[in-house]
Amino acid sequence: KRYAKNGYECVVVPSPVKEVARPSGWYKNFRRNARLGKEHELARHFDVVHCMSGGFLNYYLTRGAGVPLACDTLLLDSTPILPKPRAFTTFARQFMRDALPFGKVVDLFPQPLHLFLIRTRWSVTAFRLRVQHWFLRRLGRHPCAWRDLTTRW
Repeated sequence: KRYAKNGYECVVVPSPVKEVARPSGWYKNFRRNARLGKEHELARHFDVVHCMSGGFLNYYLTRGAGVPLACDTLLLDSTPILPKPRAFTTFARQFMRDALPFGKVVDLFPQPLHLFLIRTRWSVTAFRLRVQHWFLRRLGRHPCAWRDLTTRW
């Protein structure tokens, strides 16, 4: 409302939480954005892009997929959470402590074990995505816009 009041066109793009919460979702989000490219609804210039919570990761994936999203000012409402297992584990544990009625149960599950499980799951997913990516390239179904995120490992 505040942006509209100050004369800005307000475009709200909710982050697809189920996608941005795991590596296979990032890949799915990235592929969809790469397919849309210049036809993406956000493929234009904005005065201000205001990223809240997981918004920076969504912004990162959208730009990385080759969508020409540009802005004069990037406003981060919180610390950007990039896809790193330790940052994700720390965030997830604190979120569960705060959001769940039985959140203190998280403390019974050791943080190093939680981190190990997240790293293992992400590594297996990354391997599966690399094989899938390799296979799609061999079939000629590899869009040109899949840049560094999928071609440099």
